[in-house]
Amino acid sequence: MAIDRFQRLNTRKLKGASPSPVSKNSKRFVHLEIGSVRHHFVKASAPTRAAHLCKCPHCQQVNEKGRDLCWACFQKMNVSTKKVNEQPIEVSFQGKIYRSDQANLPYDIRALMKMIRTQGYSGQVIEKWKKWRKTL
Repeated sequence: MAIDRFQRLNTRKLKGASPSPVSKNSKRFVHLEIGSVRHHFVKASAPTRAAHLCKCPHCQQVNEKGRDLCWACFQKMNVSTKKVNEQPIEVSFQGKIYRSDQANLPYDIRALMKMIRTQGYSGQVIEKWKKWRKTL
């Protein structure tokens, strides 16, 4: 006679237990029960711990700062969008200096910097950009 190993599972609800042990928002467990001990997980947004936590850029799971790999997806935590050898470009246009690492650069300046990165700096590239800019 084969014994069904799931036959002995306790399916009764605990007093004061939430209807589902899984959080609806995060699809993660809200608490862990080991024997008669119930552990509740602390939310990552708690102000005392938030300074020591960061999100994985790949899976958005919360990790401790300083980790090399994410605990959930094992991808590298310090992903940079810049290439390693990419140095900032500085362009002076109409008396104003623009750097490629600045946020909110004008569209035409970003296009010029992209052209310089791909084609290199030359008078031809600047003339081509000026013609393109007149069509805007």
